Amino acid sequence: MLFGQSKFHRDGMIGEIFVFLTHTLPLFGKKVAVKIIGLKTFDRMVFLQNYCFFRRNPFLQIFYLGIVLSCLGVVLYCAFPILPLHHKIGCWTTIGIVFFVFYKASTSDPGVITPDNIEQFRYNYRYDGVIYRKKFCKTCKIVRPARSKHCGICNKCVSRFDHHCPWINTCVGANNLKWFLSFLLSTGLMCFYCSIGVVEIYYKTVMKFSLYKLPLPITFQYLVVYRGPGLMGLLLFTFLAGCAVWLFLLYHCYLIARNKTTNEGFKYSVAKEMHQYNITVLKEKPKRKNVVYVNDLTTEQEFINDKDLQELKKIQNDIKIKNDNKQNNNNNNNNNNNNINEEEQQEEEQPEIYFCNMSPPVNIYQRGIIKNFGEVFFPFYKRKIEDQKKMQNILNNQSKHNKKKL
Repeated sequence: MLFGQSKFHRDGMIGEIFVFLTHTLPLFGKKVAVKIIGLKTFDRMVFLQNYCFFRRNPFLQIFYLGIVLSCLGVVLYCAFPILPLHHKIGCWTTIGIVFFVFYKASTSDPGVITPDNIEQFRYNYRYDGVIYRKKFCKTCKIVRPARSKHCGICNKCVSRFDHHCPWINTCVGANNLKWFLSFLLSTGLMCFYCSIGVVEIYYKTVMKFSLYKLPLPITFQYLVVYRGPGLMGLLLFTFLAGCAVWLFLLYHCYLIARNKTTNEGFKYSVAKEMHQYNITVLKEKPKRKNVVYVNDLTTEQEFINDKDLQELKKIQNDIKIKNDNKQNNNNNNNNNNNNINEEEQQEEEQPEIYFCNMSPPVNIYQRGIIKNFGEVFFPFYKRKIEDQKKMQNILNNQSKHNKKKL
């Protein structure tokens, strides 16, 4: 599901499974459900589905707390009486840290941008002209700064938008990304700490009764019966859940090391495909007299470069003059219009102006691993506006230098 739309898996088996699970199966289920329960009941179910998956709600937060408390209950009932003192202290300390970090991740401001505080975010980043361009948000009534996005679930614009996380019921942005990473880290440590504690209990049981002398299946059955099935289920669940959480944490650390967000990761892949498409079009379309290729280099300061802009204005003026002359000639020589052949009509056609991004998409926000992680824990918008402007001037000069090299 996570990689079904990627370029590598799109045309393979994973891509087919993704299409089946996200398109074919839901359509088939909809037809069956409408015939069984009726259209009105189905519409109510769709409304409930939209509320659960496309609106802010605390369902997954409650589910997460329920899972943690259930695991804690199993530990207190099955394992706590036989745990040594240092593990008992470690258990309560871990649970306290998990609840504190979960609370901070759920309640911290992700970096919501409003007309009142937009000056704090305006100079944080510059527009790269590939995935970020100046756009006006009609809902928030602001010109969205670079690396910001309007979240359709929260209905707010968020600085350095990463994604909307239903587990904490808020967006992950510039201000709470550190708390989101801490949430993943604390949950992963809790899962593995719990798994290690259960393994230690089983190890002591095996050594106490010399179960290592018995065959492995008999030893396994003895442990399940003697210590209870709840402890074995806790071990399997915490180990698998811990692996999933750690993989997700490593993925986010990889994105931070490259100074990308989850949202930008998908957008850059689309931008690269569009760049390859533009190059292919230029190869298939040789330059003709009635075709003008204009390099689209949209940034904060410029829409297209000066040379192409002058050329485009000149072409538009020529087109206007030709159209005026053509209209005057048609009014004066209505009787001669039937004698114009097809070749002369093609010569008088307006030239086709083709906008394309010739520059390959480059991540201009990459500043090095140490600075990238520092940006997460010390966001730009908390610095003084004067310092932000100075930093942007430095980054702009570096960008121009890099463009000359390219």
